[in-house]
Amino acid sequence: MIGERTRKERVRRAGARSVLVARRLDRRLGAFALLVLLSALLFCAVAEDALALGIAPARTRIDFAPGLEKELTYRVINNDKVDFHAIIFAEGELKDSIRIEKPLIALSQDEGEKTFTVKVRLPDEAPSPGQHVGKVVLLHVPEDYFDEEGVFVLTQDQGLLFNTRTETSQVTATAGVASQIIVNVPYPGTYAKAKLHVSEGGVDSPVVFTISVFNFGTERIEDAYARVRILGANNEEIVELRSNMISLDAKEEGKVVASWEGKHNPGAYYAEVFLEYSDEVEKLGEAFTIGRKFIRIKGLDIRSFRLGEIAKLDFTVESDWNEPIENVEGEVNVIDDSGSELSTFSTVPTRVRPHKEEVVTAYWDTQGLVPGEYDVNLDLLYDGASSSRLFETVLSLDEAVVKGGGVSGRVVGVEEKGGSSYNVLVLLVAVLIVMNIVLFFSIRRKK
Repeated sequence: MIGERTRKERVRRAGARSVLVARRLDRRLGAFALLVLLSALLFCAVAEDALALGIAPARTRIDFAPGLEKELTYRVINNDKVDFHAIIFAEGELKDSIRIEKPLIALSQDEGEKTFTVKVRLPDEAPSPGQHVGKVVLLHVPEDYFDEEGVFVLTQDQGLLFNTRTETSQVTATAGVASQIIVNVPYPGTYAKAKLHVSEGGVDSPVVFTISVFNFGTERIEDAYARVRILGANNEEIVELRSNMISLDAKEEGKVVASWEGKHNPGAYYAEVFLEYSDEVEKLGEAFTIGRKFIRIKGLDIRSFRLGEIAKLDFTVESDWNEPIENVEGEVNVIDDSGSELSTFSTVPTRVRPHKEEVVTAYWDTQGLVPGEYDVNLDLLYDGASSSRLFETVLSLDEAVVKGGGVSGRVVGVEEKGGSSYNVLVLLVAVLIVMNIVLFFSIRRKK
């Protein structure tokens, strides 16, 4: 069979799909793709320097209390084991509450890490309820600035100056890292904030909705639960779920969970969540998907075929995705019975609607081909996914036969061999019959 003879071609066709992706990117993105690539390279160059140092912990949370004083210890991590010098400073809305006693730090290539301390003193009067954020920043600066006495100054536009007794110079910082200090100021009464996490399942596995609940109020929350509405691609409600119920003390965190069981259709969905507690409702939501986009190639139709002319190939496809898939394009490869690729051509871009059979069309120039067996392979590309199917065909002068999954075609009105002689013979027989009938009645009249 041709399919066995062309097994090696399948590896080559996988490479051809990558080429088709590149062509589409080049055609659709053009200069924009080049700009993104250059930006990524620039980012990598900067990030490489930033990775030379790190700071831990990355985040510290403090519950507000009037006049609270707290000492925090940080570790400076020398990831690349190099000599470097850095300054430490505070920024953000809490910068006036953060005091750094030793703002300069130096590490040698033999030191994997070094520690420093920061003192935090919160104001006597509580700021507005909610979260207030400050940052402790570690900034890598050139070694030369540590050879003379001076003071580093951070300007309002985040520029860095070095002041000495005689002059002020601009400092070029090469990389920096930061650690957050988050102060939680409680809300009076009951006040909850929630965060939704969707564990996307498959068509036969449950989708789990986990809602993390934080009590940022000063009073206990009783009987908190969530209602989860699942909406389809057209914003229609598919099902409503209800989670378990929990109670939370002030400053406490908990979770409620709802699970969507059963068999699901693949596609895009939206979860609309209502967290209900103490006569309060907080609304949140998140989009999610089930399964993956996949277009099945169901068959190939070749109609009104004549060898040497342009043949129309109609590939029947169907999508189970619950939204239309735009700009479905493909590449068709024609391979002869020796495994050689004879031609490659593209399909017409097509919009494939959900749960409906659609036709993806391509045009095949058969000039120069001889009757025989050929493989016709279709590679479809759509939204980062792909489908592929190989069809075995047999071509004659006026007919294309698709084996196992297609409709054959021939040119209507083409005479078969010997057809003209047969028609003449039938006509002569009919004339003789009529003449015999006329002769028979003529003889009877004479008698």
